[in-house]
Amino acid sequence: MIGALMIAVAGASPYAAALLAARQMPEEADMRSSLTELLAGLDRDQLQALLLKLAEHDPGVIAAIQAQVPLLASFPTPGAGLPAAQPQPVHPPVDPSELRRQVQVLLGSGGGRRYRRGFADVGDAASAVSAVVDQAQSLIEAGNGRGALVTVAVITEEFLVVWEELDDSSGDSTYFFHELGGVWTEALLSADLNAEERQVWIPKLEAWQGTLSAYGIDGAFEPALWVAEQGWEYPPLQRVLQGEITEQGAWEGAPPFWADELAEARLNVLERQGRSQEYLFLAEAEGQFNRYLTMLARLGRGAEAMELARTHLTTVQHASDLATALWNGGEIERSLESAEHGLTLEGPKSGLASWLRDRAAERGQTERALAAARIAFEAELSLDSYLKVQALAGEGWPAHRSELLDRLRPRLVNGST
Repeated sequence: MIGALMIAVAGASPYAAALLAARQMPEEADMRSSLTELLAGLDRDQLQALLLKLAEHDPGVIAAIQAQVPLLASFPTPGAGLPAAQPQPVHPPVDPSELRRQVQVLLGSGGGRRYRRGFADVGDAASAVSAVVDQAQSLIEAGNGRGALVTVAVITEEFLVVWEELDDSSGDSTYFFHELGGVWTEALLSADLNAEERQVWIPKLEAWQGTLSAYGIDGAFEPALWVAEQGWEYPPLQRVLQGEITEQGAWEGAPPFWADELAEARLNVLERQGRSQEYLFLAEAEGQFNRYLTMLARLGRGAEAMELARTHLTTVQHASDLATALWNGGEIERSLESAEHGLTLEGPKSGLASWLRDRAAERGQTERALAAARIAFEAELSLDSYLKVQALAGEGWPAHRSELLDRLRPRLVNGST
C-alpha cells in the first residue's frame, strides 16, 4: 500500500503520502469480508457442521438455536414462500406461552434464579433478544400489529425480570428501552385497536415506565402510553390529518419532549398504509420537513420538493435523503441539484460528495463530478478519493494535484490525521 501511495503522489511530499496511507488503513479494514459474505459460500451441510462445532464449544449456542428455530418457523421472512401475485402475507398466530419460553431461554431466566445462565450486563442481554425485537418490527411492517403487540409484551415482561440484576455501567439500558418503546408505539398505531382494547395496555405501560423512571430512563414508553390512551382519535391529530395545519401542530398545548419521536412513528405507519396525503399533512404540521420533502419526491412532485428544499433543508443528511428519493423516482437532474445544495450545508460531506461524484460521472457530467470529487477528497483524505480526482481531472491533473497537496500540507503541519 505504501508503494501505491508513493506512486500516486509522485513528486509530492513523502509526508503527504504517509498521511494518505495512515488514513487508508481503516478503509482497508472495512473491506474485509462481512460475516454474511463469509457464510454465503457455504452449502447446507457445511453450515450445519459449523453450527454443531460451535455448539460443542459453547453450550449457550445450543440454547440460542433451540429458541431461534421456533421463532423462524412462527415468523416467516417477509415474502418467503408467497406467490408474487399475492402481496398480502398470512399473519400466523403468535403463541404467547411458547414465545415466553423461547425468550426465557434466550435470557437464561427460566427455571428459577439458580438455574439461570445469566448475563453480566444489559448489553449482552439486549443482544440475546435482539432477533425477537426485530421479529416484532417485522410483524409491524407486515401489517400484523396485534401479533407485534403480543411479541413486544413478552419481551418487555421477561427482560424486566432480569434487568435490575444486570450491570448497566455502559448505559445500554437507555438505548434498549427507547428502541423497545418505539416498537411498542408503532405496534399500537398499527394494530387497529378500539378504545377498550387499547385500555388493556395502559396500566402495564404505566407500571413499566414507572420502573424505568426510577432509574432515570424517562420517555421510553411514554409515546406508546399516549397512543394507548388516545389512539388516532386525538382531536388535534384528526384535524391535522384532514388538512387543518396550525402552529400548534398535532397538539392542544405545548408538545411533550418526545413529540418528534411520536411524529416519526405516526409517519412510519401512515407511509406503510399508503396514506400519502395524511402523511404530508402530518409531516408539515410537525415540522418534519425532511420527510415531507422526500415524500413529495416519491410522489413525483420533485419540482415542488426542490423549491422548498432551498429554504428548508439545513443538513447534508437531509439533502442526501432527498437526492436519493429524487434519483429513485427518475428525476436525475433535480437529484444532482439536491446533492450539490447539500454540499453547501452543515454536516459530514464525504458520503454525499462521493455519491454525487459517481452519479455525475455516470451521466457524463465531468465538471460536476470533479467538483464533488475534490470535496470528497478533502473530507476523506484517502487514496481512493485522491485517485478519483486524478481520473476525472484529465489533462488538468497537475494543477489539481498541486491544489490538493496545498490543502493537505496544513493538516500535516498541525499533526491532523
